[in-house]
Amino acid sequence: PGHIHLDKITQAAKAGVRLNGGTPLEFGVIGVCDGLAMHHAGMKYSLPSREIIADSIEIMATAHPVDGLILVANGAGGHAGTINPIALVNEIRAFYDGPLILSGCISHGKDVLAALALGCDFAYLGTRFITTTESMAPAAYQDMIVQSASSDILYSPYFTGVPGNYLKASIVAAGIDPIEVLAAKAGGAVTLNKDARPKTWKDIWGAGQGVGAIDSTMPVRQLVDQMIAEFNDAKQKLAR
Repeated sequence: PGHIHLDKITQAAKAGVRLNGGTPLEFGVIGVCDGLAMHHAGMKYSLPSREIIADSIEIMATAHPVDGLILVANGAGGHAGTINPIALVNEIRAFYDGPLILSGCISHGKDVLAALALGCDFAYLGTRFITTTESMAPAAYQDMIVQSASSDILYSPYFTGVPGNYLKASIVAAGIDPIEVLAAKAGGAVTLNKDARPKTWKDIWGAGQGVGAIDSTMPVRQLVDQMIAEFNDAKQKLAR
């Protein structure tokens, strides 16, 4: 049940690849459902299953050379990883020389330049675009991001069983103790009744640790122009 929606996401991603002239590659992996693997011995298999999934992706990416990989590093919004981007890129580059897209705490043009310096080819931004005027995120969500710092982000599996980064203020607003959220163990049971608990993403808002670099809401066009200027300025400073 926890994976029933992934087929639609996969089809949309494949359609986007085709629209841009590429050939999408879809392959199956094991998928332990955290909603079912609870309150019995099977719940101990949820976390290690992710290591097997990661290894299988590495094998497929190498055996059937893909056009690129998206690396979700420590600090990214939502279901983020825990590995430092420098370590992550270095490890991936040890076996993969294709295009890499890095995500995690990227908010400014200089951050994109840093991703390129690490050996990546592109940067992936998520949280930064939530605070654009075109975003469909509630105004309260956008304001909370603008007012937050990296210390206001909690990383926990409390809400879905899978570790993710969430805005502490949205957790407090839902009447949940942040200490309880931080104490949750990966792969463990979600502690709230599923019929009564606040809905993840709807009531409990995700965001990356790069929120501290976001201080305003603006149109996408203005944000892109600003990031281009920041990128070029940082590049010129390094050339001095």
